Amino acid sequence: MAANGLALPDGLHKLFTQVNLEDITKAITNVTLADFTHPVNTAKGRELNAETVTMLYEEASKLHGAGATLMAAALVTFVIIFCFPMAAATPFLTMLGFTNIGPAAASLVAVFQSAWGVNALFSLLQSAAMGGYGAPVVAGVVQAASAAGAFKAWAMGNFTLPAFPWKL
Repeated sequence: MAANGLALPDGLHKLFTQVNLEDITKAITNVTLADFTHPVNTAKGRELNAETVTMLYEEASKLHGAGATLMAAALVTFVIIFCFPMAAATPFLTMLGFTNIGPAAASLVAVFQSAWGVNALFSLLQSAAMGGYGAPVVAGVVQAASAAGAFKAWAMGNFTLPAFPWKL
């Protein structure tokens, strides 16, 4: 489908036409606990690959209503972060300079280490990047943050947001 001279796939065009904050909020509040647990249970025991992501998206796309396409994408993102937390944490740790072979030279963590030394948090994050004792701790923090974010997004639709006291 062409939009402003660009050829967009139908799914992407549908996604862009559904981007409406009110519809997205309604779609998020219509998601039940079963809608969260089914994809999580489906992802358990699987490897994170294109087949798993496609299967999760197909399951999440079974949601109906306004904003369902965007909600399915958000649900898949939540499930991936929740079920595969190190897939989300590893790029962040690497960006900071924590790598699987030690702190990267000329990185943020190398500067921190040379200026202040190594503390417990530094050691924990480096251990997580190397797949050591810190990995379950970081994975738990990522899972808790993703669950809290999903709950906050769901709960936002159950409350009336205050009106702006000023006119735009």
